[in-house]
Amino acid sequence: MNAQNVLLTHFSARYPGMPPRRGDGPSAGGDPVVGIAFDFTRLRLGDMWKLNAYLPAIHQMFDEFGEEDPMEIDLTKLQ
Repeated sequence: MNAQNVLLTHFSARYPGMPPRRGDGPSAGGDPVVGIAFDFTRLRLGDMWKLNAYLPAIHQMFDEFGEEDPMEIDLTKLQ
């Protein structure tokens, strides 16, 4: 696909879980920036690279609410 940015959208409100992360560091092989958008997300295309800075805070927020059965999405199969 050779995309520089991929934004995943349309997550179900019935499954408020956070998709698992593939890795914590920046990608090293030219992998695209992968972002996750929920309802009412506003994002400029040029700001996609900033998304990784927000992920730890988003994961912490979901952890504090105690996810019992998170929605499982294997992001590695989307490439």
